[in-house]
Amino acid sequence: IIMSIFKPEFTWLATGGISGLNWKYIKHLKGYKIIAFPDKNAYTLWEKKAIELRKCGLDISVSKFIEDRFYPNNTDLADIFIENMNDQICKKATISEIKSCNRISGIDMMVEKLLNINPAISKLIETFDLTYTNGSEINTSLMKERLG
Repeated sequence: IIMSIFKPEFTWLATGGISGLNWKYIKHLKGYKIIAFPDKNAYTLWEKKAIELRKCGLDISVSKFIEDRFYPNNTDLADIFIENMNDQICKKATISEIKSCNRISGIDMMVEKLLNINPAISKLIETFDLTYTNGSEINTSLMKERLG
């Protein structure tokens, strides 16, 4: 979902990790050009898996974009885009807006953007009691106030 916001011209699919990158789950993508973006420090494992999948007829490559850069292990593509978005927003911010930049995390900004596109997402978050990956609550009411 996050990468679809940044790069809507592409179709983004999450594999849920290396276990989801297997013939059973992605065989229907045969005929499409697939580029896998593994988390930092997972390139070698994903490349081995891609070799197997190419033997099955998939046009799959594995990007070294994250691997070749200085990021902490387990960083994923969405983390990088969110961090970059925060940097760009905070570089252009006025003094009063800087406080807001510091208070609103990148993932909060993404949730706000999603809510702005489709307010029904707040109902999804509330119904399924969704949380951030660290377990903290997603407070959609505060976001709705900021969005007006």
